[in-house]
Amino acid sequence: CDALSNYITGQGYSIDEKRFNSVWPADMHIIGKDILRFHAAFWPAMLLSAKLALPKELFVHGFMQLQGQKMGKSTGNVVDPLSQIEKYGADGFRFYLLGAMPLESDGNYSEDLIKERFNHELVANLSNFCYRSLSFTNRTFNSKMSSINKEEQVIKEIEYKIIEVKQSFEKRDLKEALSHILEISAMGNRFMQEKAPWKNKENAQEVMTLCLNIVRNLSILISPFMPSFAKNIQTQLNVKNLLWKDLNFDLENHTINKAEIIIKKIVEEKKEVNEEKNKNPFSRLNLKVAKVLSIEDHPEADRLYVLQIDLGEEKRQLVAGLREHYKKEGILGKNIIVVSNLKYAKLKGIESQGMLLAATSGKKVTLVVPKNSKPGEQVKIEGVEPSDKQITIKEFFEIPLLVKDKKVVYGDNVLRTDSEEIGVDSDDGASVG
Repeated sequence: CDALSNYITGQGYSIDEKRFNSVWPADMHIIGKDILRFHAAFWPAMLLSAKLALPKELFVHGFMQLQGQKMGKSTGNVVDPLSQIEKYGADGFRFYLLGAMPLESDGNYSEDLIKERFNHELVANLSNFCYRSLSFTNRTFNSKMSSINKEEQVIKEIEYKIIEVKQSFEKRDLKEALSHILEISAMGNRFMQEKAPWKNKENAQEVMTLCLNIVRNLSILISPFMPSFAKNIQTQLNVKNLLWKDLNFDLENHTINKAEIIIKKIVEEKKEVNEEKNKNPFSRLNLKVAKVLSIEDHPEADRLYVLQIDLGEEKRQLVAGLREHYKKEGILGKNIIVVSNLKYAKLKGIESQGMLLAATSGKKVTLVVPKNSKPGEQVKIEGVEPSDKQITIKEFFEIPLLVKDKKVVYGDNVLRTDSEEIGVDSDDGASVG
């Protein structure tokens, strides 16, 4: 209750009523799905009791997952947003996040997908169209626009698509809105290519004026996703402070500024190919069967257990986030699979000397429990030797282990020991980690 009340006390409730009344009720309350109960039940009840208006809208979003798993401090599979912004820029990072998050489910974070979308959608489509239109007008018409042929079919098509963008925003489907915006950019590219103003010089300036109007509209539509990019484009167009009401095709007989490339393609640095790089990524793992000797609650974390395990030739301690999914008796005495070469890490003050494997499908977490293997047995795939070199949690999650036909697989290879294939009672496609 203390934490929830900050929403109104921070705005001056009971201290500065004038200020409070100028901002409350909130137009939109934005939360993650894991705290829905507190903000959709407890908080409205508190406001009603205080005879205060409720927020006008509650917007609940899903999780951004990494390799199909929820990011969390306890698992260590997290991404530092500042490092990603340094790589891709705040606009590029925001472009990917909002474009990867469906309205009613979780999104997936992947640097490979970032680079693919960055290069193919952001650079090759949107940024390319804007720069081509501006720079061609600079070179060919001394930066001057003419009038527009208002009968061009592409205008009607884009006006209809703008309505779809608006509808997507109104239902808070940002992924869909961004998809429609990119379609408008693609329409502009097609129109310019079909009209070929570099060949058909008679109406070339008219064509480019229409293209620049499309660029102008794109700068307005994309601004919630990429404000810096939008502002830069508007500066090059020699316009500023454009709003939704300015979406039209009325920019004529106008002089633009010099075009500049704002966003450049991500080019991977070439690295020397060496023997290590040629190895199967699975060879970085050292998976072993272990037996759970004892299990206790973590004294500082209500989601964690502390396990003592037998790895055959040694005993170790693990910290695992299983308390919400398993009772102690469901784990004690069982065989499990452990990433034995994972770097040790402290979770809430207690050292974890490895990580056990479990399959995750939605909210269901299922331990991977070998039935016929002994503690210390190596878990492997055919033709790949394990490594003793320590790996980080990030490196582990770069090696996708999945469930297929109730078996744990890497690619088309089923994981196994000398005694059995490794099975797990989970859905096909569930990630294992």
